[in-house]
Amino acid sequence: MGGVFAQLWFLTRGCSWDRRGSCTMCNYGHSDAVSDAEMVSFVREGLESIDSPIDELYVSPSGSLLDPAEVPRSALFRILGLVREFPTKRFSFETRPETLSLASAAEVISRLPGKRTTVGFGLESADPWILQHCINKPGAVAAYLRAVPVAHSVGMRVATNVCLGTAFLTAEEAIRDTVRTIAWSI
Repeated sequence: MGGVFAQLWFLTRGCSWDRRGSCTMCNYGHSDAVSDAEMVSFVREGLESIDSPIDELYVSPSGSLLDPAEVPRSALFRILGLVREFPTKRFSFETRPETLSLASAAEVISRLPGKRTTVGFGLESADPWILQHCINKPGAVAAYLRAVPVAHSVGMRVATNVCLGTAFLTAEEAIRDTVRTIAWSI
């Protein structure tokens, strides 16, 4: 798409999957409880620090924006309000596929009129064996396959995160898995 892209990450208590020991390639870690007001303040301060025009804004916790255990709805709605007012035409965020429902997707879209919205999903691999035994993320393919049409049904674009360098695979195996996963996801 081109243009200037800004990423804004904010602190939460941490990713729910990480708390369960999942995703060997990831270590978003965890924090003490972070209040709704603090999350909103982090995003507000981050947005205020952007001093040049941008074409796309990415706002996300180190985990899943739509996971209410990580970002409570009251904080999410205020954060989306800040994004709505921010002068950019494109917005993107990441969430685990199982946290995206038709209701949550429609809610995001309704709160961001006029912004082209992209949701990022961490698929990592399309191989169920690799997902379960190397990445410790079982069920990801099924969740991804359910979430993509939901996102598209409300007009969201989808970005797919694919892992290169998966634990326990040789370099050659990792490259082959990455190429297969990209081809599969397309």
